[in-house]
Amino acid sequence: MKNKLKIAIVGFGKRGKTHFRNYQSFPHVEIAAVCDSNEELLRGVGVPICSDYKRTINDYDIDGVSICVPTKFHYDIARYCLMKDKHVLVEKPVTINVKEAKVLQELSVKRGVVCMAGYSLRFDRNIEKIKDILENGEIGNVIAVRGRQAHNWGGKQPFDWHINKKISGGGTIIDNGSHYFDLLDDLFGPIVEINAVASNGGLHSPVEDTSIISLRFANGLIGSIETSWADARGRNNELIIWGKKAVIEYSESNRGGDLNIVSYGSNKDEWNRLTEETLYIPRGIEQIIKQSNIDNNKALLAESTANMLGYFLTLISDGSARTKFLDKHDLVRSVVLVDLAYKSLGQHRSVKTV
Repeated sequence: MKNKLKIAIVGFGKRGKTHFRNYQSFPHVEIAAVCDSNEELLRGVGVPICSDYKRTINDYDIDGVSICVPTKFHYDIARYCLMKDKHVLVEKPVTINVKEAKVLQELSVKRGVVCMAGYSLRFDRNIEKIKDILENGEIGNVIAVRGRQAHNWGGKQPFDWHINKKISGGGTIIDNGSHYFDLLDDLFGPIVEINAVASNGGLHSPVEDTSIISLRFANGLIGSIETSWADARGRNNELIIWGKKAVIEYSESNRGGDLNIVSYGSNKDEWNRLTEETLYIPRGIEQIIKQSNIDNNKALLAESTANMLGYFLTLISDGSARTKFLDKHDLVRSVVLVDLAYKSLGQHRSVKTV
């Protein structure tokens, strides 16, 4: 193996800069080049720069590529990279439609090259702990689940391309909802039925800014996903999992992160007076200091992104891990679920996924 893994970043907006900062924390990584069509964004980067992604891929010695451009352009860039046998991490949502995701999946498997979806929520340390809790059966049989991801763009309007459906693919459903479609389908799936309602009453933009999506799973579990671009609280991720023995309560916001397993029992014979027993407090999990001036909780976001990039780097360098990944990774599934949510929204009815 080479002394260092050489990575290129295509797209140097907010998310591209986050990848850049996190890659710099890995001593075995060299950022070989950064590419963006807007050369103003590349001033003072301190590494080789380019305004054309094809030149970036062809002119530099590169092992892997982070694609952090608007959704419409994911497919063309990812396909070009895969054809050049470059491993790819493509930011979520993967593609703007199912057909494109299928092509990338097939090409990745055929050429034995990684094409990984950038769902950083999977790599949140508390989400990883939740997986362990569920596998150990600590909360009993799961009855229902609710996931929520919301923010308010720091009190500003969304970026221009986010509200252009031809470029973004949609609004908060594809932006935020895709995270929880991916996560909940992985934890409890398959999801077999989707019913979505949405509005644009918060920002009055051409795409939806708030949604509530009901889910039914093949095992009988029911659930929901809530998303918003117009939540005055700022960034907030929430996941509640109701088990017969206890409830998992996860939250991550610009105030910090928390994970608890809580059991509620009756106080004597009065059913409406409950005693609360905290069964689990995350020992050894560093809690982020609450700061009123933090927006988007950069510390937590950076950590989950770093974990995600670390996994991508492992897939590049470890052939055995890469083989296992290629055998099981489904690049298409989350795109299908998002597409069906929009179908449900457009047809004003629930839709089956299988």
